[in-house]
Amino acid sequence: MSTFLKRLLYLTMLVYANKSQIAWSKVKHVHGEADIQAAFEEKKGIIYLKLPLEIIAGFEHEPRNETQQKQFDESIRKLQNQAKLLFTLPDSCTYTNIEFKKSANIGGHDGHQDIIITYTIECTQSIKDQSFSINIQNIYPRTKKIEVDLLSPNQTHKMIVKKPITIKL
Repeated sequence: MSTFLKRLLYLTMLVYANKSQIAWSKVKHVHGEADIQAAFEEKKGIIYLKLPLEIIAGFEHEPRNETQQKQFDESIRKLQNQAKLLFTLPDSCTYTNIEFKKSANIGGHDGHQDIIITYTIECTQSIKDQSFSINIQNIYPRTKKIEVDLLSPNQTHKMIVKKPITIKL
């Protein structure tokens, strides 16, 4: 991994950790909002996706009973099976790793929880001038808004996405 991507990854992780762990306690409580932080460099990329548990399971807290536990387990299985469908990568790119993590319980013992997915991407050709699509709302219609921070060789974007979108890298 290049020095640039390592530095970017480190900075992104700091910002993301801050958003995930602190921001929810300082910002109004919202539903249906996800976050994406993505960085692409020549033939590599990394995407962090934070989805509130309520988007995928219908509730945002730890499962409280057997029915919710089954719903939670099924939602996580579905997410793991469909994780590659949430984004469309350039044709020359593939996922080399997809990692899932449940965030700390924010806001007390029964507060807001997120699922964090980290995608590692490698490409056989430069991603410059290729396209990347965000398809999350097609799979999870409870997603009303996605805050996207995107860094690519040509540009840096900060945008709000309210429907599936294709972005030129």
